[in-house]
Amino acid sequence: MVGRKMNYFDAKEYCSKNFNANLLSIETKHQNNFIRDYYSFFGSKWLSASLSKEVKKNYILKWNGIYPITFTNFDPFNSLSNASPSLGCLKILENGLWVNSDCMVPSQFVCQKNLIQPIKMLIDCPKSWTLFNFNNACYKIIRTSSLGRAENLCREEAMIHGEEGSLASINSKEENEFILKLSLKHSPHLHKILLGGIGGGKEKLNWVWVDGNDFKNYQNWDKYMPREGQNMSSLVMLKSGKWANIRSNKNSHPYHTVAVCKLIFLL
Repeated sequence: MVGRKMNYFDAKEYCSKNFNANLLSIETKHQNNFIRDYYSFFGSKWLSASLSKEVKKNYILKWNGIYPITFTNFDPFNSLSNASPSLGCLKILENGLWVNSDCMVPSQFVCQKNLIQPIKMLIDCPKSWTLFNFNNACYKIIRTSSLGRAENLCREEAMIHGEEGSLASINSKEENEFILKLSLKHSPHLHKILLGGIGGGKEKLNWVWVDGNDFKNYQNWDKYMPREGQNMSSLVMLKSGKWANIRSNKNSHPYHTVAVCKLIFLL
């Protein structure tokens, strides 16, 4: 822990020049809790996330602007999709939650030096799967009208290649647009896209992704959604790109419905 406050860029340079180190990167809940407990009395601290401009004029936060952020612990109303030139950095608060932050506002910081330096992950999707460079994930469209069958099919398709898979989670506006375009390319007349979200009724906090991603990262509900009702516990994307919830035991029209699978790599 360095006993002074600096803006993000000065803090990053200080760690690099003095210790050949970087700012904090947090990959697991256990690591996050350790940082929270051990450094709580120092207040908020810089994380090493920075902007990576990859899709048109949109931005995404990555560790050091290179490595995908796969674990998050955001405070409400903060997320990876809130990244912008004015909120281009992240801090971890005393309570362990993360917030988007102005990079130029001075803050405390911890220099972190890994014994083994990370390498940039190069993803090679299996045949018939499509890579999205924005988040280094692989996707496959399958035609099925049954939600229950869709999750099993995703697992089976992934197991063929020695990987794990599930119905897709969506963690950013960019990923939402990519999945919509990929689905429409496969089936131009579709009405519904089956996704890996499950929950209960109108309360948005009750929804989760089956692959373990944080549902708070991004949401794109249609007007008046989600709806109350018995068994209204499954998530679909509409042709507009907006989300709706439907009955989990409902079979949609097979000609107008696809499911989106997403690989979970066993690295």
